[in-house]
Amino acid sequence: SKVLYWTYDIPVGYFEEVRILDSNIIFGEKIKEIRKGKNMSFNEFADFTGFTSSYIYKLENGKINPTLKSINQFCEKLNVPVGYFF
Repeated sequence: SKVLYWTYDIPVGYFEEVRILDSNIIFGEKIKEIRKGKNMSFNEFADFTGFTSSYIYKLENGKINPTLKSINQFCEKLNVPVGYFF
C-alpha cells in the first residue's frame, strides 16, 4: 500500500503574520467598542485620546499596527489595562 504525504507551500513567517493580523483586528475592535460606548465620533475620540481621526479609523479597521507607545497612550487615556486589548 502507498502512503500519501500532503505538503503545503506555506511561506516562512506565515503563521506569525496571521497571528499579528488577528491581534490588530482584536485591538481595533476593542478601540471601536470603547469609542462607540462613549458615543464619540472619530474626531471626538481622536481629540480625547491624542491621536488623529485617520489613525483611529485605520486601527479600528485593522489597516495598521498599533505601536507600543500608542497602546500605552490608549491605556492611560482610557484607564484600561494593557491586557484588555489582547
